[in-house]
Amino acid sequence: LASNLIEASDRDIPLPQEAVDLFERTLTIAPDNPDALFFTGMAAAQRNNLGPARAQWTALLKLLPPDSPAYATVKHRLDGRGE
Repeated sequence: LASNLIEASDRDIPLPQEAVDLFERTLTIAPDNPDALFFTGMAAAQRNNLGPARAQWTALLKLLPPDSPAYATVKHRLDGRGE
């Protein structure tokens, strides 16, 4: 459901709060959920809360294979070159 809300949203505006809330609830049940880590990090970054964004994305990097495209995307964001 949360992913569907994001897919349906306008990419130029912050993530829908309903989706962020669902991902935050997901993390209480499954703290290693990659989608939840990524999107809660993105929501934090969109609010200029860079500490929490970095924490979520750093945790996510530990779960991803270093040679995967997802790893490169997250690393790119952590290095400050993401959108």
